[in-house]
Amino acid sequence: MEPEKSIDSGYYMIMSNLNRKYVLEADTSNTTIKEVKNTSDQKWHILYTDDGYYTFAWAKDENYYLTLKDGKITLSKKEENKEFRWIIKLVKGKWKDAPVAPAQLEKFLKDRNVEVDSIGTSEKDIDAWMKTIEDCR
Repeated sequence: MEPEKSIDSGYYMIMSNLNRKYVLEADTSNTTIKEVKNTSDQKWHILYTDDGYYTFAWAKDENYYLTLKDGKITLSKKEENKEFRWIIKLVKGKWKDAPVAPAQLEKFLKDRNVEVDSIGTSEKDIDAWMKTIEDCR
């Protein structure tokens, strides 16, 4: 897989694709999957490195980075090596039958255990919902 920019740098939670009620949580010794609590233990500062790769700094202490070690995802202090670099691949077209109307789309996603916020009416909210519709299809 070739690295490419797929998301903007920012703060994110890493959710389970099987059940969006669960996210990757960390402490300084390990990572686990836990229910969403929206705490800094569950947030990641994802930074694009201008070469198609990303780094995942733990939001609670950005000296720790998500890394792969001995086949396990763990946290490690930042060092300049490739174990800290990740590729993000967005999956689109998962639900080609997703409705276009926001209220119907909200129900459709909730029925599939996708956590969604209430539909807002600001231009930013509408843009976000249009992007969600595009990503579903």
